[in-house]
This record gives sequence, structure tokens and C-alpha cells, in this order.
Amino acid sequence: MLRTVLEKSASFHGFNRFTDCIDLVENEAVARQRSRLINALSHGNHSLYDPTNMPREYKEQFIEILNQFLELYRFNPDLIQRVGR
Repeated sequence: MLRTVLEKSASFHGFNRFTDCIDLVENEAVARQRSRLINALSHGNHSLYDPTNMPREYKEQFIEILNQFLELYRFNPDLIQRVGR
């Protein structure tokens, strides 16, 4: 679902790739790692209708990606809240 939000946001803001919404971090290696994580999680055997627990290290990175995205692309705070660990 995060990838879908990133893809739609990138399209709305005129970017060509969803990674343009996460490549804004100062460290290029971190941006590549985040992109690989999102690709792996979105193309794996993960079902929206039959969720499973995400490994802790993936969950921490996922939360960082989501919170950075919410900082850069502001939404109505009454609708979307920051995710805690």
C-alpha cells in the first residue's frame, strides 16, 4: 500500500518514478536501500487480505520511509497520523 501511495503521489507531483518521493534523503545509499525494500515488500508474497507480521528491521525502515514521506508531502493531520515504533 505504501508503494501505491508513493506512485500516486509521484504522479500527482509530476515525478516519473515513485522513488522520486523517497530519493530526497541526503544519503544516496539510504535512498537506494529504501527503494529496494519497498520493491521487495510490494513484489513479495504479501497479501493485503492476509497480512503477516513484518520483520522488525523492515518495520523500522518502513516507518522511517512513511514518516519522511508524511513530512515532505503534508496531508490533513486529522486523516493521517505519524506512525510510532
